[in-house]
Amino acid sequence: MKPASCARLRRGFTLVELLLAMGLFSLLLVVLMRLLDSTLGTLRSAGEERERFVRESALFEFLGRDLERLASGSAADLLLSTRRFDVDGDGIAGRPWQRLVFVRQVPPGERPGAPAGSDPARTLALAEVCWTVLPRAVPRQVEGAAGRRGDGLLVRLERPLDEGGLSLFAPEAFGAGGVPRQAYEELGAGVLWLEVLCAAQTTRLDQGWNRGHGLEQAPPAWDARGGARLSAEADPENALHPALPGAVSGEVFLPRRIRIELELEREDEHRRRTYNTAPIGPAATQFQVARPGRLPPAGSLVLLGEEWMRLESLEGNLVRVSRAQRGTRAVRHGAGTPVQFGGRAVREFEIPWAKERWLR
Repeated sequence: MKPASCARLRRGFTLVELLLAMGLFSLLLVVLMRLLDSTLGTLRSAGEERERFVRESALFEFLGRDLERLASGSAADLLLSTRRFDVDGDGIAGRPWQRLVFVRQVPPGERPGAPAGSDPARTLALAEVCWTVLPRAVPRQVEGAAGRRGDGLLVRLERPLDEGGLSLFAPEAFGAGGVPRQAYEELGAGVLWLEVLCAAQTTRLDQGWNRGHGLEQAPPAWDARGGARLSAEADPENALHPALPGAVSGEVFLPRRIRIELELEREDEHRRRTYNTAPIGPAATQFQVARPGRLPPAGSLVLLGEEWMRLESLEGNLVRVSRAQRGTRAVRHGAGTPVQFGGRAVREFEIPWAKERWLR
């Protein structure tokens, strides 16, 4: 081999070539890191959705078992009403949450001390059941936020009818602030919205569930025994549906279908939420947020304290909204109030013992 050729082989890379190679390697590394981050984000989102689906499915399955065992005949009963809670600590109860109370049959397998092999038709017991949402005092965990959170705790109560005590249908069963006087079972935290609608015999469902108190609408209140237990003073939504006959002795009228909508926000989702950067007055229709990229798309509903708002548009950090949605009122919000939203799930349940009664 010639000396000149050997010299070229021993020369190696120039500084320019090394810098160019390092630049290309760095660019490739950045692309790979972004791809990895995007993949991990997609997997994390899929895992969160799967976790939410499992959680919602478990809640609906539990509730469905209760409703499938609704008592029939003269023992049947169902009361759906709305109560308002003071969530933001301003001394005014402005957050509406519904309370669903009914009587269900208790199979022998759920009764302690039931004889083995007993006839279910003869040993069915009855129990009052209540599903409702309670405010919960939790620390704020959104970085930079200072306002109160507006989520609640889904709870279930049960009282066997043969054990005595206060009936869950009685207002006295709930103390100050709507908190039950007896022990209850915590089913899930992070409840932003719970809506229960009933279908009367005159309710039209061919175009969806239209909430309201009209003859063809789906009412958010129900009294299977005539309406005397519904208090419009507690909330205007507590009005008796016109298809129900009122207080008729000895007659019990259950809805033919029940629709339940839940909106849940997990704790790790809440920590990633944004917040308003300046106070919002009751008449304001726009405000600024700290991290607009963490908002849902336009048209979505968001919760600030006790008030639901609809996002109309987003320009930079400026958000335009429609106020006082979902039966809430427009109030002042201090700077740093978390902007909350969650995953929505809907389920319908058919009531087998619903009594036919057509208006004439």
